[in-house]
Amino acid sequence: MSETIVKEIILHFNGKKADMVISDGAPEITGLHDLDEYIQNQLIISALNVTTFILRSFGSFLVKVFRGPNIELVILKLHFFFRSVVICKPRSSRNSSVEVFILCRNYKCPKTYIPTLTWNINNLDYKKEFAINKITTPYIPCGDLR
Repeated sequence: MSETIVKEIILHFNGKKADMVISDGAPEITGLHDLDEYIQNQLIISALNVTTFILRSFGSFLVKVFRGPNIELVILKLHFFFRSVVICKPRSSRNSSVEVFILCRNYKCPKTYIPTLTWNINNLDYKKEFAINKITTPYIPCGDLR
């Protein structure tokens, strides 16, 4: 996501806050699964960065993701900002597809966090935020087209 687009999104809200942010972004697939997963994860982090500017406290964030071996790191980052993080796979999604959705609820901006366009989530201190070493995130097959 370009800095120009990010600024346009933030300016559009003019200081107001959203109840929910939905990111359906996906990178162009290269066919190299590790690379595709990495690019998708960076897109999620970018969407989370924008979300920190515009989401109200206790709001929700829904993001599409390719489920792969590195998804747990992204989920850990999402737990830093949300009280509830759940992986969902709608019934309408093919079983063979690695596409799932992560539903994050109850946004809680960390006390020391200030949204910035030069943000680097990789520098956050997760061990200080979580008193546990591993977070288990539920996986819920859900919904249909009805």
